[in-house]
Amino acid sequence: MVRMRTVPFGGHPGAAWMAALRALGLLGWMAAGSGGLLEARDFRVNQIPNGHVFMCANCHINPAGGGARNAFGNRVFQLVGTSSRPFWTPALAAEDSDGDSYCNGEELGDPDGDGVPIPGAPVTNPGVSTSRPANAQPMLAGVSSTTAVWGLPFNATATASDPNACQRLTISKVEGPAWLAVSTNGVLSGIPPESASGTNTVVLRVTDNGSPPQSAQLSVQLLVVARYGGWQAQYFSLPQEAALAAPETDPDGDGLSNAAEYALRTHPRQPNAPPWEPPILDAQGRLTLSVPLRDDDPTLSARLELSGSLSFQQTSLADTTVTDPNPGDGRKLWHFTDPVPRTNAAARFGRLRVLFEP
Repeated sequence: MVRMRTVPFGGHPGAAWMAALRALGLLGWMAAGSGGLLEARDFRVNQIPNGHVFMCANCHINPAGGGARNAFGNRVFQLVGTSSRPFWTPALAAEDSDGDSYCNGEELGDPDGDGVPIPGAPVTNPGVSTSRPANAQPMLAGVSSTTAVWGLPFNATATASDPNACQRLTISKVEGPAWLAVSTNGVLSGIPPESASGTNTVVLRVTDNGSPPQSAQLSVQLLVVARYGGWQAQYFSLPQEAALAAPETDPDGDGLSNAAEYALRTHPRQPNAPPWEPPILDAQGRLTLSVPLRDDDPTLSARLELSGSLSFQQTSLADTTVTDPNPGDGRKLWHFTDPVPRTNAAARFGRLRVLFEP
């Protein structure tokens, strides 16, 4: 941009002189008095918000204007050339012409580019990389999912933002399980093993490329749970063995279906004896049974169906309580009690049913 005082010269401006003025981006010229004085007006200054702060230095290397343009001036010239049409737009405001990681609009106090600057906003030069606002701290808002299933691929995204909208943000893992990878753009991925079941603390950091760089951390609790689908993927080749992996199938012939093996945390391809003691009668003569079931599947439940005959045409449910006698062993103990005393029934039969989400 050029700002000129009155320039005396002899005679009237010729075509070459007028062309030179236009090439410098002047608003125009006018004759003043009989001496033929010209006055150049820096109209570009008034076309950008807070243009008066740096005047011609917004676009030119020379603060007095004229000559070589800086990065912002080159961008303006690219957009409008020597024409006088307006050029300030939200798109130009969102660019970072001088490459200092601060948007043009942010530097000029008009981040949304509507031409109305924020009152009192600090103003820096959009064409000079060493003139920049104070660097604000970025933020990590959260993670799109904090529940993973062991044995199945986990994917989630961390959401980061920065008041300095043109800055590049880098996300990294500060703390977390070895199986979890975190990309620089905040994608969390990996396949948790069964040993990862439970709550895993994950600490993420976001760092901007401002000067000096600023960072922030976020701690999230990542819950790794069991689901039948992940258990299937561990013990069977899918989809080739889909039929063999079905819940009702008993691949090892030990009398325990896959659904039961999953609930009991036993191996479906190696025969296992049922991991519970035989049912007994309590002091009131009621049939009782205790079964250790996995505790890492929040959807899993069990019930003991009771009947007076093996046909189970008419059934009732046993009373159920759940305890955790050995915290951390991956199991909880399900206690079932027949509400009907043995003395009041000729015979009693029980059928254990486990329920869970796929």
